[in-house]
Amino acid sequence: IIPGSVLHDPEVNITGAICNNLNINTTASLQINAGKALTVYGNLTSNGTFAISSNAASSGSLIVNGTSTGNVTYNRYVAAYPRWYILSSPVNGATLDQFRSYLRNNGTTYDFAPYIEPANYGWDYMLMSTPTYSLTPGQGYATRLQTVNNIPFTGTLNDVVLNSLTNTHTMPGDIDENGWNAIGNPYTSAIRAKNTAGAPNFLDANLSMLANDYAAIYVWSIDGYKVINNVGYTGNNPH
Repeated sequence: IIPGSVLHDPEVNITGAICNNLNINTTASLQINAGKALTVYGNLTSNGTFAISSNAASSGSLIVNGTSTGNVTYNRYVAAYPRWYILSSPVNGATLDQFRSYLRNNGTTYDFAPYIEPANYGWDYMLMSTPTYSLTPGQGYATRLQTVNNIPFTGTLNDVVLNSLTNTHTMPGDIDENGWNAIGNPYTSAIRAKNTAGAPNFLDANLSMLANDYAAIYVWSIDGYKVINNVGYTGNNPH
């Protein structure tokens, strides 16, 4: 139990912190620092402030094996213009209003866009006049900020297997142009990308939905897309 009346708010500052049930009382606060990790083997109840931090080098991690109640804020480090990121909300219930003031804009649209696959529409940049917009867990969004900042994603944990994200492959069309979908990690911890010693992983779980010649994860980096497949890591790729 994290009480509300303490001299110093507790922080998770090791990589292997564990507990059974975790209760954060009203007015109480708990922070997982960048590069550190907490696993809750029981249930989480957050009635206070629960934040996870990241920086340019690493990100904090939270795993809850039981049920989760209440909000968690994941502060995602993002560098400034001209860097682009493809981000996804690690919680359920995050909205554009939580960070729209950080986004670069041209006076009409934000540098913030989901990818629209049907008819190869591409990146759909958000109008600045857009009212409150809810982020879809698992959906990837191209994002560019005005200055370096931590984007706060606040909401409840996605503590179940996420099967609700609909991805599409419009036909007919050249496979180099159609079928691409921008997705992201919907959880507050890393997920295994490829098969390692037979462990459950993203590629094997979704292999039947991927085009045979493109059965990989294409991760955006500063110098282009990096390709991860079950053979290994292949560096840059033009797509």
